[in-house]
Amino acid sequence: MRINRAIQRILFRNHRNTLIFFAAFLLGFEIVMHWFMIASSMAKSIAQFVAIAPPAMKRFFFEDSMGLATPASLISLAYTHPFILFLFIAYPALFYHREISSAQEKGLLALVLSKPLSRSSYLLNLITANLFNMIVLGVFAAAGVVLSYYIFGAEGNMGNFMLAIVNLVLLAVFLGGAALLIAVCSTNSGQATGWMIGTPLTLYLAEFLGKSMKQLAFLSPVNPFHYFNPQQVITQGRLAGEEAVFLCAGTIVLMGAAFVGFGRKEI
Repeated sequence: MRINRAIQRILFRNHRNTLIFFAAFLLGFEIVMHWFMIASSMAKSIAQFVAIAPPAMKRFFFEDSMGLATPASLISLAYTHPFILFLFIAYPALFYHREISSAQEKGLLALVLSKPLSRSSYLLNLITANLFNMIVLGVFAAAGVVLSYYIFGAEGNMGNFMLAIVNLVLLAVFLGGAALLIAVCSTNSGQATGWMIGTPLTLYLAEFLGKSMKQLAFLSPVNPFHYFNPQQVITQGRLAGEEAVFLCAGTIVLMGAAFVGFGRKEI
């Protein structure tokens, strides 16, 4: 439909600059970090730190299976570094905040839905646009990995690194579904933003600490970050079926709940 194409063009213009900035950061971060670690003396200092660090920190640096500050372990940080994960948390939060929470407060959402466009069609347009943007960010993250792989050299199968990117995108899409549901259910844009960013950050921290604290381990089965294991994917060359199933099924449930909530939302 013509109106759907018009909405997609508007969504692209609204988020074009943010998408370009995030994509450029993902592309450059991997290369710059890798070069900096190799060119500086920080690798030795980090090695001394990791030697006395808790097991969770050692796993963060992939010391147990890849060696510390090796090309493979440095490339692997592209998937687990907090900066990278924060980008994939922040982008859908910013996207749905602008198109739902903020748009409702400004009266723009009511204006859009006054057109010959159903609520479900509008929400489907938002989901499609955000999914496309998540894939774009994943492609740029993959491009940074490929460039680092060939510039600095790394042992291992390139396909394994790309499979880890797939795991990252599946996680990002899940987080996007959570952000969408929060945006739909919230009545205050500031509150929505806090929940959209604070919830995944809390889950990430719980999973990180849960690897060292048994008191938090009970949360792992329902924590999306528990099903994000790039180290396992890279070293074993496979993405576990239960991880993909949980992230995909969870995304469907969250988006389904968002459709129901958006249909009942007072605008």
